[in-house]
Amino acid sequence: MADFDPSKSSQDDESDSGNTSEDKMSDEVRRRKSNKSGKSPDKPSPDKPNPDKPESESTLKKFLLRRVLPGAVLGVTAVIAAPLALGAIGFGAGGIVGGSMAASMMSSAAIANGGGVAAGSLVAVLQSAGAAGISAAANAGIFTAVTTATAGAAEVGSRIQNKIQEKLSDDKPNNVM
Repeated sequence: MADFDPSKSSQDDESDSGNTSEDKMSDEVRRRKSNKSGKSPDKPSPDKPNPDKPESESTLKKFLLRRVLPGAVLGVTAVIAAPLALGAIGFGAGGIVGGSMAASMMSSAAIANGGGVAAGSLVAVLQSAGAAGISAAANAGIFTAVTTATAGAAEVGSRIQNKIQEKLSDDKPNNVM
């Protein structure tokens, strides 16, 4: 096997009839071999996408576990908790419970509308959901809204965390030996 010569140009590699696997190395491998530490100085961060490389399975897996799964869990929890929350604030199957938060909301809505609760208002929609239950479409809307909001908040938090880490790493002095 021929000795590795980092000063050898790529044209020399092509014209050499006895090419070995070491002669056909990529520029990245040559940089790593010529670097004493064996590490590429411009190695991309594992958290940042590499534009030269399509997303790997591990990146997709991280995304699903860190963004989608928590959002889906909270979405399911919200769908289950919504009827319980309506009952807790006073929107029950038999109507609005006297002295509850729902009764206070109904009173305020009636005063604001001249004595009646307007059809389609928040109080009317919540009373309908409390009395008849939440429809499948409303459950799907609750799930979608909570899941999307959770995944979005996780992404924003991740980006803020990355910026902070970049700032902290930029502030550290480089200890070069």
